[in-house]
Amino acid sequence: MKVFVLLFLVVLALAGCAVTNKGPGAVYVAHDRTSLSLSANVQQPGEIVLPRGGFTIVAPKIDDDVAIQVCASTNRKIIDQIKVGENISNHPCFAVGTGMAMPAALPPLYSVPLYIDSGDAHNYYSVERRSTSRDAATIVSVNDVSNIDETPLAPTYLVVVIDKNNNKVLDAGEFWVTKVTWK
Repeated sequence: MKVFVLLFLVVLALAGCAVTNKGPGAVYVAHDRTSLSLSANVQQPGEIVLPRGGFTIVAPKIDDDVAIQVCASTNRKIIDQIKVGENISNHPCFAVGTGMAMPAALPPLYSVPLYIDSGDAHNYYSVERRSTSRDAATIVSVNDVSNIDETPLAPTYLVVVIDKNNNKVLDAGEFWVTKVTWK
């Protein structure tokens, strides 16, 4: 039954993504037929409300050798530490060796968790942990959200990084930020 519910949520999310007609290059979060834009402006990260599971991170098609990296922390410092033009590994979340890799996601759902940490680690969604939709969008299907220290969920800041050109530099148009309240 749980598999059916997750599959249903993913299908609804994908249907919602198609309806919203987001522009090329936009990264957003979808759930319940709703698309929630992520901001590329660190001064105004925006705020969204998400369920602990059953949502997707949607990005334009990216190459298989490019990961979607997501830093999640209850501390806004992860957004304030973004420096455009710097090496991505200079950000404490994205330093070498800080990727939290979960098991590969298997078809048909390709579901993976999102872990919230202190701001010194990130979720690493490689090609084995995501899928591609019919309209060529890259999809990370999150099936659960939890704190590494197992404390209750609190409002969380997210930094999503996709190094599209693989130059290891945080270029404009390669990161998105938001504050999430969990329901």
